[in-house]
Amino acid sequence: MTDHVEQFEMKAEAKGSALSNSPVGRLIVVDDEPELKNILVEVLSARGFEVTGCTSGPQALDELRQKEFDLLLTDLMMPEMDGIALLEAAIKIDPQLIGIIMTGQGTIQTAVDAMKVGAFDYVLKPFRLQTLLPVLTRAISTRRLRMENLQLRETVAIYSLCRTIAFTLDPQTVISKLADAALQQTEADEVSVLLPTSDGRDELYVAAVRGEHRERLLGERVPLEESISGWVAREREPLMLEGEIDDDRFRSLWPHPEIRSAISIPMQVGNKLVGTININAVSRPRPFTLGQMKALTILASTAAAALETASLYAQVQQAEENYRSIFENAVEGVFQSTPDRRFITVNPSLARILGYASPEEVITAFNDIGRQLYVDPELAAKVTRTLEEAGVVQGLEFETDRKNGEKIWLSLNMRLVRDETGATVYREGTIEDITEGKRAEEALRESEERYRDLVENAHDIIYSHDLQGRYTSMNRAGAQITGYTHEETLALDLTKTVAPEYTEKVREMLRKKPGGEKVTAYEMEMIAKDGHRVTVEANIRLVFHDGVPVGVQGIARDVTERKQLEEQLRQSQKMEAIGQLAGGVAHDFNNLLTAINGYSALGLQRIDDKNSLKIYLEEIKKAGDRAANLTRQLLAFGRKQILQPLPINLNDVVTDMNKMLRRLIGEDIELTAKLDPALKKTKADPGQVEQILVNLVVNARDAMPQGGNLTIETSAVDLDEEYAGRHLGV
Repeated sequence: MTDHVEQFEMKAEAKGSALSNSPVGRLIVVDDEPELKNILVEVLSARGFEVTGCTSGPQALDELRQKEFDLLLTDLMMPEMDGIALLEAAIKIDPQLIGIIMTGQGTIQTAVDAMKVGAFDYVLKPFRLQTLLPVLTRAISTRRLRMENLQLRETVAIYSLCRTIAFTLDPQTVISKLADAALQQTEADEVSVLLPTSDGRDELYVAAVRGEHRERLLGERVPLEESISGWVAREREPLMLEGEIDDDRFRSLWPHPEIRSAISIPMQVGNKLVGTININAVSRPRPFTLGQMKALTILASTAAAALETASLYAQVQQAEENYRSIFENAVEGVFQSTPDRRFITVNPSLARILGYASPEEVITAFNDIGRQLYVDPELAAKVTRTLEEAGVVQGLEFETDRKNGEKIWLSLNMRLVRDETGATVYREGTIEDITEGKRAEEALRESEERYRDLVENAHDIIYSHDLQGRYTSMNRAGAQITGYTHEETLALDLTKTVAPEYTEKVREMLRKKPGGEKVTAYEMEMIAKDGHRVTVEANIRLVFHDGVPVGVQGIARDVTERKQLEEQLRQSQKMEAIGQLAGGVAHDFNNLLTAINGYSALGLQRIDDKNSLKIYLEEIKKAGDRAANLTRQLLAFGRKQILQPLPINLNDVVTDMNKMLRRLIGEDIELTAKLDPALKKTKADPGQVEQILVNLVVNARDAMPQGGNLTIETSAVDLDEEYAGRHLGV
């Protein structure tokens, strides 16, 4: 209870104190009593410390591994790990950490044990703020001294390397000193320095190593395409890694699972790569810091400059001998010019590019390069501005005139050459004639435009997808037919756009196509965005890259309407066949009815009215007449009726065909007849009229697949000349 009272007194006193804007130090407080831990965090935060609170030793160690702290303020007696064990483990993570023990049961032996593992001091509970703050102030001062000593050690390493560089041009000495300095500055376990191979291959070789059992790597070659150092060399960017490497950009050539943290730095001078330096931490518990990476970058830059100087010193004589030959025989135009934009030297290629007979003629003709070569004053100003700001112009493309007025395109690379005071001595650069390339680019652009126009305006769907079926492109027709936008299409795959019953067929095609399946045409149904089905006929081909199949291109034609027409044709053919069958049966049956009706008529003529058989013959005659009428209807349906124009009443025709028409249209269509009683007779072939009526009814039925009402109406109308003029068939 006394502890609580003292702690709350500390809390009250702290609230009244002034706070600074920046933290006094980074402090981690460890106490297994949450209330006391929270009070300490709040009180010390109010005093300007950046405080993190923990209730156990393992939790505190996790924080120390992730973040840097200045002080560790820990309780002595804790259940999982006591304060002395925690301090001992924490110092292994950060040797510069300052540890302070809090205890309510302090003894001389406690103090001795704490000091043995590296404790800075200890305080007895309960304590007041006035007691704790001086201890923390002294601890922070000690921490800062330690960090200053660490920085001084880094500075000494850089200074030592610089002194070595100042007195030697031997590359191996520079490399050796660099490895030693890196080991000292970062407290790493392993160091390696890699340089480009002399044979010009895309490889680095191990020039120096430090660390246990690392000598075997000396001279080993490292390909630029896949290694960590190769990636750093290609990208010219420093790289910091932690733990096991799992990165698609590169792989470890010599896996070393024990490595906890690693840094790889490119050694470069200007834009030239000199090599890479790599450091590994095996026993170091905390990852390398950005500060250490920056310091290592300084070391690498210093060594790179020294190595480049040594290399340049060895090459300078040969370079001077080769320069004139290169200058005179270069395909590109090479020049030097004064700061006021007059040519000093010009090679023959530049004279040829600009249309002059000799370099001397170019030097004489150009008294203002900005005005005469760049033509556009804004371009000349841009070149000058870029040179002043960056010291170099790279790949600047512009159009200019040759001596004879011909338009040409040039690509300019130029840099400023300065003296030791920074003043511009001259400009030098190269000029390449890229006119043919520009023309080829324009031709390619026009070809691509024509191709794009052809694809985008095609009525067929033109698309592509990868080997997993994910769409990679779709033309405008595809968007119109399916209803998906281009962006929506790219988020889909084939299985999401085809009808479910075709999904397995699509998956089988995706499996077989890379294996060389010869089938190129497929028919399937697609599901549009609104859910309606579209029948398509697709022709596809594999797309190869470097001989390896990478995707599929296809053209799909919407054959929905064609399929519907084919179905209608089949239905028409069925009806034609039925009509032919009905006509044939009716024709044969009509022959039989001729005999039946003929003999029944003769029988009626030969008997008198009192004969008891007369009534039976009359019924036979009536049945024969009705059968003949039915036969005529079947012949009309089969279009085999002989034309016999007769005066007929259309109402009688409709009435007689009522039953047959009902059988044609089915039960889901209601047939209604509105007949004009005053309708006059017309002269026409009854069979043709019946055929017309059958055709009209069948067409009406096909137009109502879901059923409906069908009305047949007769009436007398006058078709005047105006009506006949609007209807050409009348």
